[in-house]
Amino acid sequence: MEAPSSQDDDVFSMEDLEKDLKKGRGARRLPWLTGGLVLGVAATILAPRFLSPYLPDLFDGEREILTGPVLAEQRDGDRLLLTIQTGPGDLIASFSERVAEIDLLVGPGDTVTIAVDDYDPFIENPDIEGVRKATSSVAEPTTTPPGESAAMPSGESTAEPDDTAPDTAAIGQ
Repeated sequence: MEAPSSQDDDVFSMEDLEKDLKKGRGARRLPWLTGGLVLGVAATILAPRFLSPYLPDLFDGEREILTGPVLAEQRDGDRLLLTIQTGPGDLIASFSERVAEIDLLVGPGDTVTIAVDDYDPFIENPDIEGVRKATSSVAEPTTTPPGESAAMPSGESTAEPDDTAPDTAAIGQ
């Protein structure tokens, strides 16, 4: 039984390559090889940069979650600096994106949770995972039912009498 020749198959052996090079046909394959090599290197370098916003976070690798209080806040034009006290040590987080929103959300004394690749004392634009306010001095928003005015005349109460509350006159007897 005879082995099939390389002309019958699309698979090339080293012998076929040597024959083609001797006959001058190897030059046809060189541009394809070079183009494939350049394309592979470019895709390895550029693909993560352009595709990372569209891919889930599980391709980002392990991230370290740091939590701590904000010790100081400073805004320099289009930059916001936060000094955060974390377990591994204090750090300065510098934000140049969404500065106005972060400035409104975070203040000194608030506890911030950020996600970083590795701990570093100086971090640029870390991902904010959560913010807990230092005090709950902000009043909870109230809603008024439709058709009622939010402003009440003095001395009037909208509270309905509570039938389940004990009668104070009965307690004294």
